[in-house]
Amino acid sequence: MKNIAISLACFLSFLLVPIIVQADQDDWQDETIYYILVDRFMNKTNSNDFEVDINDPTAYHGGDLQGITEKLDYIKQLGFTTINLSPVMSNETNGYHGFWIEDYQSVEEHFGTMDDLRNLVNEAHNKDLKVILDFVVTHTGPNHPWATMDRDWTAGVTNNPWGNELPVPNFENPEVESYLIDAATYWMNEADI
Repeated sequence: MKNIAISLACFLSFLLVPIIVQADQDDWQDETIYYILVDRFMNKTNSNDFEVDINDPTAYHGGDLQGITEKLDYIKQLGFTTINLSPVMSNETNGYHGFWIEDYQSVEEHFGTMDDLRNLVNEAHNKDLKVILDFVVTHTGPNHPWATMDRDWTAGVTNNPWGNELPVPNFENPEVESYLIDAATYWMNEADI
């Protein structure tokens, strides 16, 4: 199953990279990429600070998309040309890192809204910064509906730095493949990623 997960990730990369390359002929090897774990970067607004506990390393700390937008000039001044955001999709409880995806087509409310993401991408592009969005296809959140409602949407579990017994999408199921491609396309269309 690991090879299938890697194959889909490669397939998605081949699907998305030509779109990026057509839009901008720069070589990605020349980019300087600043990776941002959204929840740990900067808290701009308290309106999304529920369940925040900065003393608990496994809880949300309050970083949000608006905080990243505010720091784009700083990132550019450091010499970076691209920002890579940790997954911003809706996550399960305590999924501050973004890697316990619960819904592939909505923004995690702790991080902000789709309008906040659109604004971040627009402001980044205005500053000639590219934006990469992590899109996790190797596993879902531990309690993802696929694992409990529809067994043919998962192909076992995996253990990785983000947790144990995480459901692995079943890439032999064409519906799963189609859903994930549609979800990736959704983020490109909705947020100009």
